[in-house]
Amino acid sequence: MRRGRREGSAVKVLTPAAMAAVDRRAIETFGIPGMVLMENAARGLHDALTKRFPDARRVAILCGPGNNGGDGLALARLLAAAPDAPTPDAFLFVRARDGETPGPAP
Repeated sequence: MRRGRREGSAVKVLTPAAMAAVDRRAIETFGIPGMVLMENAARGLHDALTKRFPDARRVAILCGPGNNGGDGLALARLLAAAPDAPTPDAFLFVRARDGETPGPAP
């Protein structure tokens, strides 16, 4: 895990494998559905974006395969539904490599 700094507070940055392990534990140990994790991630990002960039009118959402693709789509839905939020008007989806299956954490 790496640590980043933003506005004087520590930010934990997990590797994809570490984040998948956290998701798996939340789902299997605590019984939190993957859809709830995805919605919570989208809501957290929505709140952070609108707080940090209150005057933004447009936002680009870039999504790769796997979990962040679902998080990005949920974020786009929340932004599109909020009258004062930036308009999500650009999407980029990266397909999985051959032999990989995109989807939620196992």
